[in-house]
Amino acid sequence: MGKSRIRYSAAIAAIAIAGSSVVMSSTASAVAAPPTSTPSFRIVGTTPGYLTSLVAPSLTTQWAFGSAELSKPAPPVVLQHTGNLWVQATMPNAANGGIVCAGASSPSNVWAFESLMYGPFGANTAAALHLSSGHWVIGHNFGSGLFVTGCNVLSSTNVWAFGSTGAGPSIGTWHLQGSTWARTTSFPAASLGQASVVSPSNIWATGWDGVEGLLAHWNGSSWAADPSLLKALPKPSSSVNVQVQAVTAVSSANLWVEANVGRMDTHGTWHYAPQVEHWNGVNWSQVMASAFGYYLPVAVPDTHGGWWTAGYQASPPTSMTFLLHGSNGLWVKVPLPAARAGDRLEVTDVVNVPGTRVAFAVADEISVTTGHGTGVILKVTY
Repeated sequence: MGKSRIRYSAAIAAIAIAGSSVVMSSTASAVAAPPTSTPSFRIVGTTPGYLTSLVAPSLTTQWAFGSAELSKPAPPVVLQHTGNLWVQATMPNAANGGIVCAGASSPSNVWAFESLMYGPFGANTAAALHLSSGHWVIGHNFGSGLFVTGCNVLSSTNVWAFGSTGAGPSIGTWHLQGSTWARTTSFPAASLGQASVVSPSNIWATGWDGVEGLLAHWNGSSWAADPSLLKALPKPSSSVNVQVQAVTAVSSANLWVEANVGRMDTHGTWHYAPQVEHWNGVNWSQVMASAFGYYLPVAVPDTHGGWWTAGYQASPPTSMTFLLHGSNGLWVKVPLPAARAGDRLEVTDVVNVPGTRVAFAVADEISVTTGHGTGVILKVTY
């Protein structure tokens, strides 16, 4: 189980072309209005600060993660669902970075990764935090002033952590095997940002090598770049920027990839839009916005053959009013609570409790004038 690739995509796009104006375009897609009987997400918890990640490995075990601040170094926010309350967990004294990614393979095997959030505030520690016998401990320290952008928890002895943003120094690619963390520095591993797992020996990851985006594959022993995707995407130039940002791997012959493609107009303004590609085992084909697969690169499974996603964020961001639930070839809008006057709601992660029809989401309710946030935890039974 890993992160659902919601938050970082818009932020990285803006950072990669710092100093330029950015416009994110959106396109109509295969989305239906909610039927009158469709349930809505409801608020089940709030906390000062910002929430970025969530794990819900069972109906009795849920954790929400984030940071007390985005604009300066701050200790992590780690909330455990106990009874009807979300309670701040006791963290190690050395933990001093916001949680940007979390995963769990079982209720007793939960990992959270702290690092820089959006700016290079060098005091933050990049570290792997592990729930051990009910207590949070630092499982590994990657260094100070580094970004983490993705993680995948396959088991208690098989965990991946990635860092690649184009925004500043990142951790690179680390792998826990048994009880030892090891860094992989060979290309393309050092440039990977997030991954989707088919099996321990079949993992697909996206990243950025400093010039263009990349897609890579782990075969159980090594990473190798897959150049076939780049042939289906626009060629980078001084006026074209291509970032391969998200992948959902159903199998080696069923990959869904999102590239964020930017084009500069004659006024120097960058216009970004998602380009979605599908690999069927033989070739790549572009997925139109009207097709069901358009949102699959940024979706997470609901464990019943369906999917959850927040879709693709616009920039500047607007208040979210729904999440998308996909099944039988159609995306249905599942309403979110309305943001308070003067605030906007930004969903940052969504997970489905395995084997159930219960989903949780975390969001930030952010003041449009001050930027101050309140973390919000949401739940829906569908």
